[in-house]
Amino acid sequence: MPKRILFLHRQPPSAETRETLDSALIAAVFDQAVSLLFREAGVQQLRADMPDRDLAEVIGSLPEYGLAGVYVCAEALAAARLTETDLIIPVKVLPVQAQRALLADQDAVLCD
Repeated sequence: MPKRILFLHRQPPSAETRETLDSALIAAVFDQAVSLLFREAGVQQLRADMPDRDLAEVIGSLPEYGLAGVYVCAEALAAARLTETDLIIPVKVLPVQAQRALLADQDAVLCD
């Protein structure tokens, strides 16, 4: 039975965030139920106009990996003055209460 693993992204784009994304994709390749949640400064990783083209390419490929879900904190999105149309991939926007439920439903939560 696959494990439900959530990768929580809270940091702005960097080499470390790329490593966390790579770990998530590796877990997905091994048939784990991988989800990503972008909060706080982590929402900047999803910007369609992100200057780090290598990271943008990896994020753009996320839908190809059959992830269980890609989620964004509604409050962090609003604080960054971003909308779903500003993002490089489709996401599910979650309010805080729904994020708590998502976190509670995981077998493991890994942070960047």
